[in-house]
Amino acid sequence: MLIIGDSRLPVEIRQELQLMGDFFGLSSSGIVYPAICGHPDVFLHKTPDKLIVAPNAPKDLVNKLIEKNVKVSFGEKELGFSYPATAFYNATFSRDTIFCNQKIVDKSIIAAHLDKKIQHFNQGYVACNLLVGKHSLLTSDLGISQKTDALFFPPEDIELEGVKHGFIGGACSIWHEQLLVFGTLRKLKSSEILYRFCDENQLYIKELYDGPLIDGGGLVILP
Repeated sequence: MLIIGDSRLPVEIRQELQLMGDFFGLSSSGIVYPAICGHPDVFLHKTPDKLIVAPNAPKDLVNKLIEKNVKVSFGEKELGFSYPATAFYNATFSRDTIFCNQKIVDKSIIAAHLDKKIQHFNQGYVACNLLVGKHSLLTSDLGISQKTDALFFPPEDIELEGVKHGFIGGACSIWHEQLLVFGTLRKLKSSEILYRFCDENQLYIKELYDGPLIDGGGLVILP
């Protein structure tokens, strides 16, 4: 199993992930702004049958995917240093819906989900802000919450170095029946919201380290 995560994740998290599979630490320089330069949800979009990769993604990432025989296709738009050019691949989906900012999302992502309806948000960082469970949604964006009835998690609880705060989609990752959390819930003011989301979606919580909740751009996990 290949696990792609930010190379700057705390060492405790990286060690935990290495026990689960082959951990690849993603990093880049000069492609997007520093706070998100190692975030998988910026460079990659995982569909049910392939991985869509930004055409200017780091070469070592592309080589790793080739080495692991991952089915890859490249998007049309190159990422840029500033928003909205940082959010072209920042979309997520459920069984019947693709969640994205339709004005900026790369066309390759829409083309990969033609069987789904499109839910447009003004927020460009949709994957950063939205966790999709089997039965409910969790978001750190008020606009997304109002349009979808998703549970709202205050982003002020989430750390991201270099900016005011991070987002919940980048601070967790769903893998099978587990919610992998980049932090410990006992340090959160709003932990009951995460417990409720897990109860609604039959997820077990796995805290990856004993520290504050941090936004690492989520994980891309490939079997």
